[in-house]
Amino acid sequence: INYSSPKSKVDSESLLKALSDRVDEDLSEYVIDYLPVRTSDSNDDKLALVALVKREIVITYLELLRLSGLCVEALEIRPAAVKRLIYSLVEPEDYRNILVINFGSNKSYLTIISGRRLLLDHELNFGANALIEKMSSVLEMSIEETHELVLKHGFDSGNISHSSQVSYADDNFSKTLLDIAKPIFSELIEEVNRVLIFAASENHGESISKIYLLGSVSEWKGIDIYLENKLKVNVEILSSPLKPFSKSVSSSNGNYIYTPHMAVAAGLAMRGLVSYG
Repeated sequence: INYSSPKSKVDSESLLKALSDRVDEDLSEYVIDYLPVRTSDSNDDKLALVALVKREIVITYLELLRLSGLCVEALEIRPAAVKRLIYSLVEPEDYRNILVINFGSNKSYLTIISGRRLLLDHELNFGANALIEKMSSVLEMSIEETHELVLKHGFDSGNISHSSQVSYADDNFSKTLLDIAKPIFSELIEEVNRVLIFAASENHGESISKIYLLGSVSEWKGIDIYLENKLKVNVEILSSPLKPFSKSVSSSNGNYIYTPHMAVAAGLAMRGLVSYG
């Protein structure tokens, strides 16, 4: 949210005033937290990332945890956990102007990390379920069968050898799946391009250097290559979010367990363990 403040530091009263103009309901009904994004401009315009949720939802969730015998030490939001995870896994020289795409079942999230700043967190109406349902309808297959097909073949048609009839079949499956998914992916690509423009404007023209993929769709073979070709930015799948805990989660052959769904949980678990340089 943009707000104006004559002070060099964050002015919470000015921020709340700007927020009240954006939210129709009484702000006292919400739990609100914020992270400064831009505070050092020569003018009075400031920018902050604001998280707010209905107070009754938070209390209900905390009560559920209490009844489960758990003691809550802190409340934290997903983008802060993602930032901590990325910081723990990425080399310091690469930790600048990173976009993280976290794919969920029904929603996905675009998070921009710029150095020590959490620049943006944007929710998208894009998820694995809609993609699977679309493919299922076109292929006239069940949701379960379609999901298995996607996990097996993905969109990896460009890397498959045509040395046998089976290879041709795999290639055709991958191409068909991608053709069905392209219209839905076009909406994602359009949103990502908008975010890339925003990041450049906030970083004085400096572009996003790398995109990391997390969550459900990151399991699909070839998704990184497809998005990299479309976005013209280096794309990498963050397939081992539990790597910092490698002693306890590595498999018997020493390879890390592929757990893209554990990314946010891993970032939360690192609270107090990661020091931002």
